[in-house]
This record gives sequence, C-alpha cells and structure tokens, in this order.
Amino acid sequence: MQDGKRNTFSMQDDIEAVGQMLAHARDVDNSPFAMLVIDPVTSYLPGQSCAKVDLNDAGQLRTVLEPWLVLAQQFSIAIVCVTHFAKDTSRSMLHRVLGSAAFAQTCRSLCAVMDRPATEDYEPDPHEKLLMQVKVNLPEHLAGHGGSSPSG
Repeated sequence: MQDGKRNTFSMQDDIEAVGQMLAHARDVDNSPFAMLVIDPVTSYLPGQSCAKVDLNDAGQLRTVLEPWLVLAQQFSIAIVCVTHFAKDTSRSMLHRVLGSAAFAQTCRSLCAVMDRPATEDYEPDPHEKLLMQVKVNLPEHLAGHGGSSPSG
C-alpha cells in the first residue's frame, strides 16, 4: 500500500492500463511488445472485485483469465503465465497444474520445464532442463506444424 492505495499489479484491475501501454508502444513508440510474462500468475490474480481468488474455482479463474486472451489476440502478443505443477507423477502433466483445471483449459499452449531425464547413453548436467509442450490449441498457421491442432 502507498498513500492508502494498492501499488501492485492485478490481473483484474490493470488489464485496461496494460492495454493502453501496449497500444502506446505499438502506435506511438513504434516498438510493439511480443510477450508479457506474469510470474507467478497466482500472485497477481486478486483485485478489487475479487480480493481473494479461489484457485480451485474454475468460474472465478475464467473471469480473470479470459479477458487476457482477448488482449493477447488484440495485440498479437504471447502472454506467458508461470505456475507450478503438482508433484504427483501418476497424473498426466495436463492434470498436474496446481489449482483449477481452468488454468490448463484457458491457455492456448501449456509447456512444462522439468529436469532432463538420464538415458542409457546420456547423463545430463544437474541444472539441465527440458521444455516440453503439454498442450497446444493454436490456429494451424501459428502452431508451427501441419495437420489439425490438438486441443486438450
């Protein structure tokens, strides 16, 4: 709080200001953004209308997240939201996203960063990571592959 006012970013309250900043960067500065990263997404969900967001309430999450899909389309940018996976390895990666399934259902692409597994022929460095796409639901021309785009 600063002078009795909130001074942190809120996905609920600040989407209009972010849109104005993106428009200014594109139209006035001729320097459009390509990506916006929100890390961790769970820290920036609360706002004025919903001061505490229930991470397990799909309807509440969709209300906060879906306007950001519109913003991403409007400005042709990637919005990367960072969160964590549950450690339960018996479930598929798509079902291990913490909180409501709305996180995984709302996104167009879901990627996981994990330790690179050792193989018979290769022992990775302890800090070596693997980026794996878990879900893609993008128009074919954006997905970077032929055929139909899978949805999840």
